[in-house]
Amino acid sequence: MSEFRLHAVGSFFDIDNYLSHYSIDYSNIWHKGENSYLHSGLIKYLGNEFKLDMCEQEEIAVGYL
Repeated sequence: MSEFRLHAVGSFFDIDNYLSHYSIDYSNIWHKGENSYLHSGLIKYLGNEFKLDMCEQEEIAVGYL
C-alpha cells in the first residue's frame, strides 16, 4: 500500500467514547475483541507516500489534526 496514514490504537482505547466526544474523520475503526483484534483503534488515510515529499506529508497531517 502506498498511503501514509494516522494510526491510533490501544488496549484500553475506548473508540466509541472517543468518537462520541470528537468529530473526527476516519477511514476505518475496529474494536478490541472483534475478529481477534487485541486493540481498538482507528486509521485515517491521508495521501500517497510516494507522490508527496516529507514536508507535504507533514503539512497534510498537521492540517488533519
